[in-house]
Amino acid sequence: MDQMRVHLIVSFTFASNGSYSIPLANEKNANLTIAHATSGIAATGIIGTTSHGNIQLLPDDPNGFMNISNISIELPFLIESSESGLSFSMMSNMDTRPDIQEIKKYCLECLNRLIDVVRYNTKRYWMRTLREQDLFIYKITREKNGREEDELFFSPPSGYNYPIQIIDEDNVKPSILEMLQKRTLLPLSLKLWLYGLGLYSSGRFNEAVINANISFEVFLDEYLSEKYKVARKSDEEIEQLLAKDFKDGMHKLMRRQFFAGQSHEDLINRDPTYLKFDNFRKKRTNAIHNRMRNITMPEALQVLRESNDVVKWVMDRI
Repeated sequence: MDQMRVHLIVSFTFASNGSYSIPLANEKNANLTIAHATSGIAATGIIGTTSHGNIQLLPDDPNGFMNISNISIELPFLIESSESGLSFSMMSNMDTRPDIQEIKKYCLECLNRLIDVVRYNTKRYWMRTLREQDLFIYKITREKNGREEDELFFSPPSGYNYPIQIIDEDNVKPSILEMLQKRTLLPLSLKLWLYGLGLYSSGRFNEAVINANISFEVFLDEYLSEKYKVARKSDEEIEQLLAKDFKDGMHKLMRRQFFAGQSHEDLINRDPTYLKFDNFRKKRTNAIHNRMRNITMPEALQVLRESNDVVKWVMDRI
């Protein structure tokens, strides 16, 4: 039988040493083996202590303080290399290799399913979902016609990256220090939106879509609250106005606040901003009520972009 084994490292621990059989979405079983390896870098390099033997932090080591996870995932099918003949790669072209992207998708499916089940049964609520960036793949063994072939890798992990401009911390250090000193409150909507990008980069596309919609609802609450404060409304009046605004649903709120009460039918056919809003609200419904039909990566990316576009459109009206 043609099959493959993916060898990778996760720089912390999340499940016990041992083997796990995990059914995949394609109804085949993957066999996953975890062996903890002692790291001890933090203890030795920072605190100055040394360790001997196999030291375990119980119930797990979520920060990789002492141990990391050496993992082997056996997949009962073969994904052919898109770079045939390679036995070693720096993986500089990883993001453009369709075979690597597909392999990482199956790895995340296995590992995050295991994490979900372990979290559920142990109540270790701090366990986090893995992202592609957490996977350091160092070897793939492909078995075809009874013959094995290894491909070795060395490169920092990468993943689903949302196209946002990352700012060098040194360039915004004065702003960071000022906000800390002044105890500046950060908008909850922006914190949620950035968290949603983390969900997207983890391959949790349904959750990213749901989170993007919640972030947008919180943004509208913040926007309208500020609008009513400028109009010198009292806190009690603002609370009543917001309750009335959100009572009839998001579509009516948007039409009433930003489109002069025009009908859904008119706007959906001629206004691109309203169409974007309607699209990402529909995807929210799909993500919540159609759990057996997973949102795809392009769909999740579209929702993140469209919700951000509508936020910018609202902000430009201020």
